[in-house]
Amino acid sequence: SHQLKISSDKTLQKGSSQSINLKCEAESSEPTDYGIYWFRHKKGDVNPESILYLRNLGKSIYRNDRDSARFTATSSGSLFNLAIKGFDQADQGTYYCLINKNSVLYISPGVPLIYPEATTAKPKVTIAPPALTTRDPCNCGPGRCCKATMISCNRYHWRL
Repeated sequence: SHQLKISSDKTLQKGSSQSINLKCEAESSEPTDYGIYWFRHKKGDVNPESILYLRNLGKSIYRNDRDSARFTATSSGSLFNLAIKGFDQADQGTYYCLINKNSVLYISPGVPLIYPEATTAKPKVTIAPPALTTRDPCNCGPGRCCKATMISCNRYHWRL
């Protein structure tokens, strides 16, 4: 039985073109004389896309010749590596490795290589209290009545 473990050597930092190394390890005591497929699934795409196939003889076959300058695959025993030079926005996705051993496919869990979302603090909304005025809207005074409320402006002190 083969189990595949996949890991990345870095945490992505948005805005920096960096190199990323992925490691895929087959947990098996059997000799590993087979090739490996590397592919990624981009967010929003229906299907994953192949990046390359590394044959057991060490030669890589690329889906796209332009990728050969940026993606490099190597293997040593049960350890397979994929180096991505100049990782950028278009490279984001979940990466997988897959081996075909005796017509049985073994696929790794995915490792997401996605830039962290920029977090911005929500603007603080401050509602100013109504302006205080010292002006009396009723223009109260002894012997007058407030026209707005028709209440006498005389002040009463009640004692109980």
